[in-house]
Amino acid sequence: MQTDNRRRDDRGFTLVELLIVIVILGVLATITVFAVRGITDQGEESACAAEWKNLETAQEANMAQRGEYVTEAELVANGLLRNQSSTVDITLSGGDYELAFVGTCAGAGTPTTVGGGGGGGGSSATAGTFGVQSWPATFYGSGGTDIVIMGYGAGAGASASGFANFVASFEPIAGIRLVLLPDPNGDPQITLDHHVDVADEAERVVWFSGTDEILNGPHAWFRFELVLGGANVARVNSPGPYASLEIALQAMGYTLTAKP
Repeated sequence: MQTDNRRRDDRGFTLVELLIVIVILGVLATITVFAVRGITDQGEESACAAEWKNLETAQEANMAQRGEYVTEAELVANGLLRNQSSTVDITLSGGDYELAFVGTCAGAGTPTTVGGGGGGGGSSATAGTFGVQSWPATFYGSGGTDIVIMGYGAGAGASASGFANFVASFEPIAGIRLVLLPDPNGDPQITLDHHVDVADEAERVVWFSGTDEILNGPHAWFRFELVLGGANVARVNSPGPYASLEIALQAMGYTLTAKP
Protein backbone atom coordinates (compact mmCIF):
# COMPACT_ATOMS: atom_id res chain seq x y z
CA MET A 1 0.00 0.00 0.00
CA GLN A 2 2.80 2.36 0.87
CA THR A 3 4.64 1.45 -2.33
CA ASP A 4 1.58 2.26 -4.47
CA ASN A 5 1.32 5.73 -2.88
CA ARG A 6 4.95 6.48 -3.69
CA ARG A 7 4.42 5.49 -7.32
CA ARG A 8 1.44 7.78 -7.64
CA ASP A 9 3.46 10.64 -6.09
CA ASP A 10 6.40 10.10 -8.51
CA ARG A 11 4.36 9.79 -11.65
CA GLY A 12 5.64 13.23 -12.98
CA PHE A 13 3.89 15.59 -15.44
CA THR A 14 1.47 14.47 -18.09
CA LEU A 15 1.99 15.41 -21.76
CA VAL A 16 -0.85 17.94 -21.58
CA GLU A 17 0.72 19.68 -18.59
CA LEU A 18 4.08 19.88 -20.36
CA LEU A 19 2.43 21.37 -23.45
CA ILE A 20 0.69 24.00 -21.35
CA VAL A 21 4.00 24.98 -19.72
CA ILE A 22 5.72 25.19 -23.13
CA VAL A 23 2.94 27.40 -24.52
CA ILE A 24 3.14 29.74 -21.50
CA LEU A 25 6.93 30.02 -21.85
CA GLY A 26 6.53 30.75 -25.56
CA VAL A 27 4.04 33.55 -24.88
CA LEU A 28 6.32 35.10 -22.24
CA ALA A 29 9.31 34.91 -24.59
CA THR A 30 7.33 36.64 -27.36
CA ILE A 31 6.25 39.42 -25.01
CA THR A 32 9.85 39.90 -23.86
CA VAL A 33 11.19 40.09 -27.43
CA PHE A 34 8.67 42.75 -28.46
CA ALA A 35 9.24 44.75 -25.26
CA VAL A 36 13.02 44.77 -25.74
CA ARG A 37 12.63 45.63 -29.42
CA GLY A 38 10.40 48.57 -28.50
CA ILE A 39 12.90 49.86 -25.98
CA THR A 40 15.72 49.52 -28.53
CA ASP A 41 13.71 51.40 -31.18
CA GLN A 42 12.96 54.21 -28.73
CA GLY A 43 16.65 54.44 -27.83
CA GLU A 44 17.66 54.68 -31.50
CA GLU A 45 15.05 57.36 -32.16
CA SER A 46 16.25 59.36 -29.16
CA ALA A 47 19.87 59.07 -30.31
CA CYS A 48 18.94 60.30 -33.80
CA ALA A 49 16.98 63.24 -32.38
CA ALA A 50 19.85 64.15 -30.05
CA GLU A 51 22.36 64.13 -32.92
CA TRP A 52 20.03 66.34 -35.00
CA LYS A 53 19.78 68.75 -32.06
CA ASN A 54 23.57 68.81 -31.64
CA LEU A 55 24.14 69.86 -35.26
CA GLU A 56 21.36 72.43 -35.19
CA THR A 57 22.73 73.98 -32.00
CA ALA A 58 26.26 74.00 -33.41
CA GLN A 59 25.08 75.78 -36.57
CA GLU A 60 23.20 78.43 -34.60
CA ALA A 61 26.21 78.94 -32.34
CA ASN A 62 28.41 79.45 -35.40
CA MET A 63 25.91 81.93 -36.80
CA ALA A 64 25.86 83.76 -33.47
CA GLN A 65 29.65 83.91 -33.27
CA ARG A 66 30.67 84.25 -36.94
CA GLY A 67 27.59 85.34 -38.84
CA GLU A 68 27.30 82.34 -41.20
CA TYR A 69 26.27 78.71 -41.51
CA VAL A 70 29.08 76.31 -42.38
CA THR A 71 29.88 72.68 -43.16
CA GLU A 72 30.29 69.99 -40.52
CA ALA A 73 34.06 70.02 -41.03
CA GLU A 74 34.13 73.74 -40.28
CA LEU A 75 31.95 73.25 -37.20
CA VAL A 76 34.51 70.74 -35.93
CA ALA A 77 37.38 73.11 -36.76
CA ASN A 78 35.58 75.94 -34.94
CA GLY A 79 35.25 73.79 -31.82
CA LEU A 80 31.45 73.55 -31.97
CA LEU A 81 31.32 69.82 -32.77
CA ARG A 82 33.56 67.08 -31.45
CA ASN A 83 33.29 64.95 -34.60
CA GLN A 84 31.42 64.96 -37.88
CA SER A 85 28.13 63.12 -37.66
CA SER A 86 27.55 59.75 -39.32
CA THR A 87 23.77 59.97 -38.91
CA VAL A 88 22.90 63.59 -39.86
CA ASP A 89 24.14 65.47 -42.95
CA ILE A 90 24.34 69.23 -43.48
CA THR A 91 23.83 70.75 -46.93
CA LEU A 92 24.42 74.48 -47.47
CA SER A 93 22.28 76.45 -49.93
CA GLY A 94 21.74 80.17 -50.41
CA GLY A 95 22.73 81.15 -46.89
CA ASP A 96 20.51 78.46 -45.33
CA TYR A 97 21.32 74.88 -44.43
CA GLU A 98 19.45 71.60 -44.67
CA LEU A 99 19.61 68.76 -42.18
CA ALA A 100 18.85 65.19 -43.25
CA PHE A 101 19.07 61.83 -41.49
CA VAL A 102 21.51 59.33 -43.06
CA GLY A 103 23.16 56.03 -42.14
CA THR A 104 21.47 54.22 -39.27
CA CYS A 105 19.06 57.15 -38.85
CA ALA A 106 17.95 57.18 -42.50
CA GLY A 107 14.18 57.24 -42.65
CA ALA A 108 13.83 58.63 -39.12
CA GLY A 109 12.53 61.90 -40.51
CA THR A 110 12.35 64.11 -43.58
CA PRO A 111 15.03 66.67 -44.51
CA THR A 112 14.44 70.10 -42.97
CA THR A 113 15.74 73.39 -44.33
CA VAL A 114 16.50 76.00 -41.72
CA GLY A 115 18.30 79.31 -41.80
CA GLY A 116 17.69 82.97 -42.18
CA GLY A 117 18.19 83.43 -45.88
CA GLY A 118 18.68 87.13 -45.05
CA GLY A 119 15.05 87.57 -44.06
CA GLY A 120 15.52 88.38 -40.40
CA GLY A 121 12.17 87.02 -39.29
CA GLY A 122 12.42 83.30 -40.03
CA SER A 123 12.91 80.37 -37.73
CA SER A 124 16.66 80.83 -37.49
CA ALA A 125 19.26 83.50 -36.81
CA THR A 126 20.55 86.12 -39.26
CA ALA A 127 23.57 88.40 -39.21
CA GLY A 128 23.45 92.20 -39.40
CA THR A 129 24.38 95.36 -37.53
CA PHE A 130 22.76 97.12 -34.59
CA GLY A 131 22.60 100.67 -33.24
CA VAL A 132 24.11 103.92 -34.38
CA GLN A 133 27.58 102.42 -33.96
CA SER A 134 26.63 99.59 -36.32
CA TRP A 135 27.74 96.79 -34.02
CA PRO A 136 28.00 93.36 -35.64
CA ALA A 137 24.91 91.56 -34.37
CA THR A 138 22.87 88.39 -34.79
CA PHE A 139 19.07 88.62 -34.94
CA TYR A 140 16.28 86.17 -34.23
CA GLY A 141 12.70 87.06 -35.00
CA SER A 142 11.25 90.40 -36.08
CA GLY A 143 9.01 93.02 -34.56
CA GLY A 144 8.87 96.38 -32.93
CA THR A 145 10.55 95.39 -29.65
CA ASP A 146 14.30 94.75 -29.49
CA ILE A 147 15.69 92.67 -26.63
CA VAL A 148 19.49 92.83 -26.55
CA ILE A 149 21.38 89.73 -25.39
CA MET A 150 24.92 90.51 -24.26
CA GLY A 151 27.67 90.10 -21.71
CA TYR A 152 31.33 90.91 -21.26
CA GLY A 153 34.33 88.60 -20.82
CA ALA A 154 33.10 85.14 -19.85
CA GLY A 155 29.57 86.48 -20.09
CA ALA A 156 29.98 87.20 -23.81
CA GLY A 157 30.70 83.54 -24.55
CA ALA A 158 27.84 82.46 -22.31
CA SER A 159 25.45 84.84 -24.09
CA ALA A 160 26.40 83.40 -27.51
CA SER A 161 25.82 79.84 -26.28
CA GLY A 162 22.54 80.76 -24.58
CA PHE A 163 21.33 82.54 -27.73
CA ALA A 164 22.25 79.55 -29.94
CA ASN A 165 20.46 77.11 -27.64
CA PHE A 166 17.37 79.30 -27.64
CA VAL A 167 17.31 79.60 -31.44
CA ALA A 168 17.66 75.83 -31.79
CA SER A 169 14.91 75.11 -29.25
CA PHE A 170 12.24 77.81 -29.54
CA GLU A 171 10.25 79.60 -32.22
CA PRO A 172 10.64 83.40 -32.52
CA ILE A 173 8.51 85.38 -30.10
CA ALA A 174 5.75 87.30 -31.89
CA GLY A 175 6.64 90.98 -32.19
CA ILE A 176 10.07 90.49 -30.61
CA ARG A 177 13.51 90.73 -32.20
CA LEU A 178 16.28 89.18 -30.12
CA VAL A 179 19.62 90.88 -30.76
CA LEU A 180 22.86 89.13 -29.79
CA LEU A 181 25.77 91.55 -29.36
CA PRO A 182 29.31 90.19 -28.97
CA ASP A 183 32.06 91.95 -27.04
CA PRO A 184 31.49 95.46 -28.43
CA ASN A 185 33.85 95.93 -31.37
CA GLY A 186 36.51 93.95 -29.53
CA ASP A 187 36.99 96.76 -27.01
CA PRO A 188 38.70 95.83 -23.74
CA GLN A 189 35.61 96.85 -21.77
CA ILE A 190 32.12 98.10 -22.35
CA THR A 191 32.25 101.89 -22.52
CA LEU A 192 29.62 104.48 -21.76
CA ASP A 193 29.06 104.93 -25.50
CA HIS A 194 28.15 101.26 -25.83
CA HIS A 195 25.86 101.48 -22.83
CA VAL A 196 24.07 104.56 -24.17
CA ASP A 197 23.71 102.98 -27.61
CA VAL A 198 22.03 99.86 -26.20
CA ALA A 199 19.80 101.89 -23.89
CA ASP A 200 18.71 104.13 -26.77
CA GLU A 201 18.07 101.35 -29.29
CA ALA A 202 16.70 98.48 -27.18
CA GLU A 203 13.58 98.19 -25.05
CA ARG A 204 14.98 95.40 -22.87
CA VAL A 205 18.36 93.79 -22.04
CA VAL A 206 19.31 90.29 -20.94
CA TRP A 207 22.79 90.51 -19.42
CA PHE A 208 24.95 87.40 -19.04
CA SER A 209 27.07 87.83 -15.94
CA GLY A 210 30.78 87.34 -16.39
CA THR A 211 32.90 90.39 -15.89
CA ASP A 212 30.34 93.04 -15.04
CA GLU A 213 32.54 96.08 -15.55
CA ILE A 214 31.56 99.23 -17.37
CA LEU A 215 33.75 102.31 -17.16
CA ASN A 216 35.89 100.57 -14.51
CA GLY A 217 32.88 100.23 -12.23
CA PRO A 218 31.03 97.02 -11.32
CA HIS A 219 27.58 95.87 -12.27
CA ALA A 220 26.81 96.91 -15.83
CA TRP A 221 23.38 95.37 -15.36
CA PHE A 222 22.69 97.94 -12.61
CA ARG A 223 23.36 100.77 -15.07
CA PHE A 224 20.87 99.25 -17.49
CA GLU A 225 18.32 98.93 -14.69
CA LEU A 226 18.66 102.63 -13.96
CA VAL A 227 18.12 103.61 -17.59
CA LEU A 228 15.59 101.01 -18.75
CA GLY A 229 13.89 100.15 -15.46
CA GLY A 230 14.35 97.02 -13.38
CA ALA A 231 11.50 95.12 -15.06
CA ASN A 232 13.26 95.51 -18.43
CA VAL A 233 16.61 94.03 -17.42
CA ALA A 234 17.33 90.40 -16.53
CA ARG A 235 20.61 88.75 -15.49
CA VAL A 236 21.56 85.21 -16.45
CA ASN A 237 24.15 83.04 -14.63
CA SER A 238 25.74 83.67 -11.25
CA PRO A 239 25.16 86.11 -9.63
CA GLY A 240 22.09 86.52 -11.83
CA PRO A 241 18.77 85.06 -10.73
CA TYR A 242 18.08 83.20 -13.99
CA ALA A 243 19.72 80.01 -15.24
CA SER A 244 19.10 80.45 -18.97
CA LEU A 245 17.92 82.89 -21.62
CA GLU A 246 14.53 81.21 -21.91
CA ILE A 247 13.92 81.46 -18.16
CA ALA A 248 14.87 85.14 -18.21
CA LEU A 249 12.46 85.81 -21.09
CA GLN A 250 9.67 83.93 -19.34
CA ALA A 251 10.32 86.04 -16.24
CA MET A 252 9.79 89.09 -18.45
CA GLY A 253 6.33 87.75 -19.26
CA TYR A 254 6.88 86.10 -22.66
CA THR A 255 5.30 82.80 -23.65
CA LEU A 256 7.71 80.50 -25.48
CA THR A 257 6.83 77.91 -28.12
CA ALA A 258 9.16 74.94 -28.45
CA LYS A 259 10.21 73.92 -31.95
CA PRO A 260 8.78 70.58 -33.12
